[in-house]
Amino acid sequence: GNKASKKVVFQVNPALTVRADPLRLTAGGVFNGVPLFPLKISGGTGKTTVTYLKDGVPVTTQAVGGLYFASEGGITGKVPENTAELDGIRVRVEDEGGGGVVVPLTWIINPPMTAHVTDAVLTAGARIPNGLVPVQISGGTVPVTLKLYDKKGKAALLPDAVIFNGINGSLGGNINGSEALTKQYVVKAFDQGGGVLEVPFTLKIVKPL
Repeated sequence: GNKASKKVVFQVNPALTVRADPLRLTAGGVFNGVPLFPLKISGGTGKTTVTYLKDGVPVTTQAVGGLYFASEGGITGKVPENTAELDGIRVRVEDEGGGGVVVPLTWIINPPMTAHVTDAVLTAGARIPNGLVPVQISGGTVPVTLKLYDKKGKAALLPDAVIFNGINGSLGGNINGSEALTKQYVVKAFDQGGGVLEVPFTLKIVKPL
């Protein structure tokens, strides 16, 4: 005649929500080491699984337009020249509590970076004029980060008191001393869309008149 009772506790978690930011990429760009992850996932119950779909068919771990779609949600590979093969790809995210959301992906593929080069000719003992940009980058996907190397691919050592701006590519500071110098450098541009561009230029320092 004994009766037993057990208390059952139900936990209801917030609904699973998924947002996919537009993918802004550069034609020919490459993502290998660090994958793209366009999804922002919140709420739901437990772990989530991600499945990329093309025309309703899973393409996870397959190549579409040169890009690979991982089950963890990351995207790697080489960016195609246009969105033709990528249009129509959707993402299905499911959680352990039965929640599921399908969202479309928006692709924006920008043209590759190009460069206009003006070799820098400066006078020893003078101050570098404002706005001197030996390598001007256009195209690609902003923001663009610039790094300066010597022709052997090592981090460049500029003449004393000369400064390279990695945001806009300008040279600044002063040309100390009075010796003439001609040296080659390489500007390497990295953009947000996987694009990389290497551009050489020459820095020439002439003696004052």
